[in-house]
Amino acid sequence: MWIDSATACQRCGAPYGKLICTECYSRTGPEFFNFDAAVCALSFDETVGRLIRGYKDQGERRVACLLASCLAAALPPAWLMWADALTFIPAQPSAQRKRGFDHIEQIATLLAPKISLPLLSLLEKAATDDQRNLGREARFQNLAGAFRVKALPLSLFARSEIRLILIDDVFTTGATLNAAAGALKLAGAAQNPPQKVEIRVATVARVW
Repeated sequence: MWIDSATACQRCGAPYGKLICTECYSRTGPEFFNFDAAVCALSFDETVGRLIRGYKDQGERRVACLLASCLAAALPPAWLMWADALTFIPAQPSAQRKRGFDHIEQIATLLAPKISLPLLSLLEKAATDDQRNLGREARFQNLAGAFRVKALPLSLFARSEIRLILIDDVFTTGATLNAAAGALKLAGAAQNPPQKVEIRVATVARVW
């Protein structure tokens, strides 16, 4: 099912969460994320789950073009005017070896020309436990320190800030995207002079 961005939560992309989001708000207030906004193309259901698993776990690489098209359709035009570049959540090395390819990099490679943005491979991911087997708090703990930034391409941008769209396949709790966005922002702050990194995230599917 397509998610209508007009009624979805602008913070976490959950369907019907624009006014009051039950996914990223609690009694203590809004959940903190290192990224500034989120959009998701599809609501995660049995069909979407089968499609994504078939692509990344069963080698159905032809699906990458479909998933890239879903993301291209979901990204707001205003985001494309705002962004400097597209980047992605990399698979960890063991997953790449097992699958023979990086499933999100392949989607990003197809998506970048569709939305007329340069593609930057900025992140490396350390070995972590499979997120699918963990609860909410454990997911955030599992990803702490999991991402390393290769280098920020300062020469590509004249401004003192970089605006990135960061993509992944599925947004469940936001732990993976949050950890990656945090690593990118810290890397920007460590530049001399410091560089502000603004990040908006987009995923193929949203679990809710």
